[in-house]
Amino acid sequence: MTALFADLGGRLVWTDRLDLDVQGISLHDPRVGPSVIANLSGREGRWWTLRSTLAHELCHVLLDRVAAAPLGVASRRKRRDAIEQRANAFGVYFLAPREGVRRFLMDRGSRPYEIDRNDVHALMNHFGMGKDAATAHLRNLDWITRAQRDDLLAQRYPAEPDLDADSPHADPDRAAFLQLGVDLERLGLVAPAIT
Repeated sequence: MTALFADLGGRLVWTDRLDLDVQGISLHDPRVGPSVIANLSGREGRWWTLRSTLAHELCHVLLDRVAAAPLGVASRRKRRDAIEQRANAFGVYFLAPREGVRRFLMDRGSRPYEIDRNDVHALMNHFGMGKDAATAHLRNLDWITRAQRDDLLAQRYPAEPDLDADSPHADPDRAAFLQLGVDLERLGLVAPAIT
């Protein structure tokens, strides 16, 4: 996501100084272009929520700005107005496109309305999303019913804490490179380079 913002000419700023309620802010200054401020506070080590925030803010940058006027959109938790709901949907479909989800589940041998917690966990890991977003997406894609979603949300997943292990902040070798400003997407090259 950080590389995508760079490719699009947008600026991405990380901060931990915003209220916990604010997940991200989209700004457009006609002189410098679009910028996104991503809030690191209140994430509880859940790196995949940052990916969702960046995808959400990308919607605001692409669809909600007017080049002739500055834009400032603060995306808050639990906000339900139309512009935020559209950005939430955009973010989820951007990270896990309908056809990609279908292909992934079919390749696993999964079928609609027969999804179990292992399927959900695999989907979470593959697309880098949390349990709430993954199950809501499966519901919207008509792979599970509302009752199945409620059941899947209530379950503990086989290796649920392993999602944290994928966080670049969880590996002290990679954490040093994060402090140097290495893009998250390039951190996968750290271990082979050190070896």
